[in-house]
Amino acid sequence: MDLDSIKVTFFQECADQLAEVEQGFMTLQSDPEEVDCVHAIFRAIHSIKGGAGAFGFTELVEFAHKVENGLDVIRNEADPGRDPRLDLVASACDLLSDVIAATRDGGEIPDTSEFVTKLSEAFAGDISDEPEPEIEFDAVPIDLAPLALEEAEPAGTTHIITIKPTLAFYQRGNDVQKLARNLADLGELSVETDSANLPNLSTFDSAKSYLSFTLRLVTESPDDEVTDIVEWCEGDCEITHSTDAPEGSAPDDMPDLDNLLAGFETAEGEDDEAESAVEAALELPGEPLAAIEPATETPPVPAAAKDPAPAQKDKPATLKTSPTIRVESDRVDRLINLMGEAVISQAMLAQSLSTEMDNRDSPSQNMLREIERLMREIQESVMAIRAQPVKPVFMRMSRIVREACSGTGKKAVLALEGENTEVDTTVIEGLSDPLTHMIRNAIDHGIETPEDRRAKGKDEQGTIKLSACHQSGRIVVSVEDDGAGLNRERLVQKATEKGIIEPGAELSESEIDNLIFAPGFSTAEQLTDLSGRGVGMDVVRQSIQALGGRVSISSNPGHGTQIRLSLPLTLAILDGMVVRAADEIFIVPLSCVLETLSVARDSIHDIGGQPVVKVRDTLVPVINIAARLGFRTMDEMPEKATLLIVESQSGASAALLVDQFDGQQQFVIKSLEANFGRVSDVSAATILGTGRIALILDVDEILETALGLRQNNSSLLVTERAVA
Repeated sequence: MDLDSIKVTFFQECADQLAEVEQGFMTLQSDPEEVDCVHAIFRAIHSIKGGAGAFGFTELVEFAHKVENGLDVIRNEADPGRDPRLDLVASACDLLSDVIAATRDGGEIPDTSEFVTKLSEAFAGDISDEPEPEIEFDAVPIDLAPLALEEAEPAGTTHIITIKPTLAFYQRGNDVQKLARNLADLGELSVETDSANLPNLSTFDSAKSYLSFTLRLVTESPDDEVTDIVEWCEGDCEITHSTDAPEGSAPDDMPDLDNLLAGFETAEGEDDEAESAVEAALELPGEPLAAIEPATETPPVPAAAKDPAPAQKDKPATLKTSPTIRVESDRVDRLINLMGEAVISQAMLAQSLSTEMDNRDSPSQNMLREIERLMREIQESVMAIRAQPVKPVFMRMSRIVREACSGTGKKAVLALEGENTEVDTTVIEGLSDPLTHMIRNAIDHGIETPEDRRAKGKDEQGTIKLSACHQSGRIVVSVEDDGAGLNRERLVQKATEKGIIEPGAELSESEIDNLIFAPGFSTAEQLTDLSGRGVGMDVVRQSIQALGGRVSISSNPGHGTQIRLSLPLTLAILDGMVVRAADEIFIVPLSCVLETLSVARDSIHDIGGQPVVKVRDTLVPVINIAARLGFRTMDEMPEKATLLIVESQSGASAALLVDQFDGQQQFVIKSLEANFGRVSDVSAATILGTGRIALILDVDEILETALGLRQNNSSLLVTERAVA
């Protein structure tokens, strides 16, 4: 692995650490009692600083160190979750994210001087300018350890801890010196360095860790306090820990305390992920280790005064995670494309066999069904590889909320729901910009000022709820605020002034609400960093439509507004039903189909100009697909009607009238917009097994436009009593 690859890994880990930081701040916003989050944020920043130091990213190290110092002060407070300086640190972490991005991309590093000054002023008197005391480590062979045990022992329990770090231990920003300082707080400590495994310079491998350490602690503190300090190394070190060693025995001869260190695993095999020298990993900024000297015994370190917040509070939360691998998206995309071609080939084979063989139980037909089963399982597995939770993009919105509140003087908190909902990574990538626009608009136009909210009897801090869920084979992302709602009179006035609607036009509430998606539309009285430029919600709609999705809005004046995005789970493969209408073949997404019916023509009635059919005592509107798409007139209808009862994303239902069904199968989705622009009533196209092209119908748009819903969320089902 070359140095560039190691840097890529470092920046990927930075993204993970920043996500943990964002999660920590969000948790503290909703529950300040979760003080472990402060420690988790501190550890993440410390890891970023340590890794950056190994690569010589000076600006990144220096700014991360300033942020880390502030967090170190806060985490030792009596009530760290309510420290008012957390907001400043959160903003500093946002800037740190920009510094990391600029360092990664080789761009200009943002100016951090303003935040450095703010941090210095906020923590003046809490952070000493004097360097931290250093503990010197001298190399002592392990076989001389009994000499240390022969010293007169102070009162208390003796703990013998041997640690052999892997290089991953140092890459994560850790160091043995920190561990020794924390242990020294509990009692008297002596440290021995074992350099027996250090090779000659000619055979020295910079991608390996050779040193190990033996720490002898005499303390009256409970055993679990010692264990809490040691276990943060879990997974990155070979550790043995024993207590009350008998005189004359060497540390290596002592039994392991398996009950205390259960679950510790050797991190062998991770060394090849590093390229930096051992010296660079050990000599992290501000915390250098002493050079290795000939074997001598290190004098005991006197016990230090205990901090208000004990060191064991720094222990990380234990999470059970499955092993993961990082794969370049291009490789997955290629696999997806090959999978799509395989699906087409399988469909062609099925078409060929169906015309040659009528016996469904023939060996060839049985083999074909087995191939279909295997292809479906492979396809599901491949799509699962591309499926990612929306959590990363949701977490980034927390920063948008902070920045928007800072720019407007308003107060708001982001609440997440369904952030672990999975969707195709391409869809996730396309969500970031639309969500950014929506959340900025929610704060700038929706959330009231603290004074106005208090006057209305609301909490002065507004709430932006960002949620995601699976529904009818799609993902629905919702942004909902508890602000003032849309001012419909103002919307109509502005739309009239801009010539978007005619003066005196009669519009429904839904149509008025949808005016915000008109190009160039804005109700802002003055230009700000957030609004007033007429660019925003129309871009949201265009971006979502480019992903094959739709946008709907509903507002309750005085109580808030909700914007819903309906998106496909994947942009690659679709389960669909093949139908024929006027000798044309169409595909209806299977996720929209509730049931299929075959009825006589005289079962379809006309009520107020709308064809309907009775389905279990309910009259359902009928849409003639061939007539809708211009292939025959509205009066033309087959003697025997074939109906698909479908449901739109909004919950509306209708019956699509077609000539016949041709079964169901999987289809590779091919976009039309790149070559033809947007096509009404059609979401995409596909290639059939015969090589013929078929259009995939957009059920939501067909129902909304044919039945005049226009984003209305009310149901289309009409009872006989209602139409009587």
